[in-house]
Amino acid sequence: MTFQKDWEEVIQKPNEKFWIQEKRADEVIQITYSFWDGSGHRRHVQMKKGNIIHEFLQKCLENLRN
Repeated sequence: MTFQKDWEEVIQKPNEKFWIQEKRADEVIQITYSFWDGSGHRRHVQMKKGNIIHEFLQKCLENLRN
């Protein structure tokens, strides 16, 4: 391989991984959670894979209040 091809590989490989991770973070998933208040309840929320736990808990709280 030439230096140019090696250099392109060094630059492109991490860039491809970054875009794959970004694409995965935008995927929407459905999460089933349950809570107990004397009887069991199951509810669902839809979140993006890239969301953090705080955002999940906020959505669950909103769901429970409605």
